[in-house]
Amino acid sequence: GVDAICRGEGDTCFPEFLKYFGEDAMYTISNFYFKRNSGEIISNSLTSLVSNLDDLPFPDRDIIYAGSYFMANSPVKTFFAGRGCPFNCTYCFNHAFSEMYKGKGKILRSKSVSYLFDEIRFVAKKYPLGFLKFHDDIFGSDKKWLAEFTERYPKEIGLPFFCYARPNMVSDEYAGLLKAAGCYSVCIAIECGNEQIRNRILNRNLSNSQIESACAALKKNGLRIYTLNMVGLPSETEKEIFETINLNQRLNIDFCDATIFQPYPGTQINKYCKENGYLNEDVKNFANLYTASLLNFDPDLKKKLFILQRLFPILVMYP
Repeated sequence: GVDAICRGEGDTCFPEFLKYFGEDAMYTISNFYFKRNSGEIISNSLTSLVSNLDDLPFPDRDIIYAGSYFMANSPVKTFFAGRGCPFNCTYCFNHAFSEMYKGKGKILRSKSVSYLFDEIRFVAKKYPLGFLKFHDDIFGSDKKWLAEFTERYPKEIGLPFFCYARPNMVSDEYAGLLKAAGCYSVCIAIECGNEQIRNRILNRNLSNSQIESACAALKKNGLRIYTLNMVGLPSETEKEIFETINLNQRLNIDFCDATIFQPYPGTQINKYCKENGYLNEDVKNFANLYTASLLNFDPDLKKKLFILQRLFPILVMYP
């Protein structure tokens, strides 16, 4: 049912695809895979990453907001200050993305502060805007960029915002800069309270003490904390799920979310699950993060996973 797929970043390739759509030249466009009527697959190579994000136009939000009154009129809007992640967690797409683009440009890139502010103002002129969500995998990893952002944001934008941070990058200085800029809340991914599973299977390379220190720094600077967690990880027991719940309880967080682990195709953990008997080779239809586990767990544990995922925030907030 699919004639063409654009792989990786399509900022420069997709306009070219539209320009030559229907012509023979279309089948030579970088990043695109095509399936001909004959069944032949055309696999074109990837072009280099866009090195300067300021060269791109602002995202066309109008095509989304035109179809959703709620999204258009919500005072909360989403932005990206940059692209890329330097880490290689086994359950995430980033390790595969980095491998795809090896030698084709810098993975971690930031928009200039001026460009980002112009984009925010552009949206604010057309739609309600009272709160920003920055959905970068890691916000402000470039210290020089974050210092400029912190100095200018309160004067030029002045709206509260939410962002993502990695525990091992959160220091008292980092949390202080976020607070000074106007940050209201920060999301950090714990994923699993058991260090062996978190580091050996998920490749997070994070200790519980690092997570605790990060949360302490955020709290010290008056920032609210939102955590991401998973249940149903390979080899995980009910006891180890409660290690994740107990760690969240100790951190004095403000909100937590828990999802049911999914070993999506193309990730390292998908391969790990198949090689270790947790996932059947013939599994084709993958569930979303809030439905059911696809792993070969005992049926009783599968039922408990579903219940614990639903009750996770309540168990954390009301132990």
